[in-house]
Amino acid sequence: MFEIENLQAGYGATRILEDVSLAAAAGEIICLLGRNGAGKTTTMKTVMGLLPPRGGRISLGGARLGGLPPHAVARRGVGYVPEERAVFPSLTVAENLVMGDWRGRPAPRKTDEILGYFPRLRDKFGTRGAVLSGGEQQMLAIGRALMASPRLVLVDEPAEGLAPVVVQALEESFYRLAAAGLCIVIAESKLAVARRIATRIHVMGKGRTVFAGTAAELQDRHDIRREFLEV
Repeated sequence: MFEIENLQAGYGATRILEDVSLAAAAGEIICLLGRNGAGKTTTMKTVMGLLPPRGGRISLGGARLGGLPPHAVARRGVGYVPEERAVFPSLTVAENLVMGDWRGRPAPRKTDEILGYFPRLRDKFGTRGAVLSGGEQQMLAIGRALMASPRLVLVDEPAEGLAPVVVQALEESFYRLAAAGLCIVIAESKLAVARRIATRIHVMGKGRTVFAGTAAELQDRHDIRREFLEV
């Protein structure tokens, strides 16, 4: 359903992505795994249209995404949750969710569906984003991205800085979303998290895809883990 082939991108004169490729189907959870600076966030920004590609191909359901502006990428079925979460601090949980439905149509049934995935938000429905905990803000950011019913959701470092119990709740939500047919691509720096949740893992190093396979297959690749993951 979702494909990246030989993607290249960068900032100004600096090239960050040299050769990134992956393929993901509906119902899969793919982890982009690598150290800080490997190119995970740059990959997501390029897919979302926040950064223009300098080469390669990006497609969703056979339709080209590469080079489109962010609003056009969103209209083709892509949701994006940045690492900084970017919830609206002065808006309530309810208002933040409404902002995610860029189609401009009231969606009470959709809101109720999102609260089913993140029940902690139901008790905070009238609470402003600024006073939510980090885990609640992460749940809200993901929920907001789901409001427009995307086929693909990109989530950048969802577990960063969160308590283990919150990370577990997020992982359970990802399992349920994938079981409902959503394609999820997660940028992650922690091997343990990727092992638990990923259908397949794509290890990135120096702007390239250096491994693609299951967690079990990565376990046997001591060379990849030593050079690109272990510190």
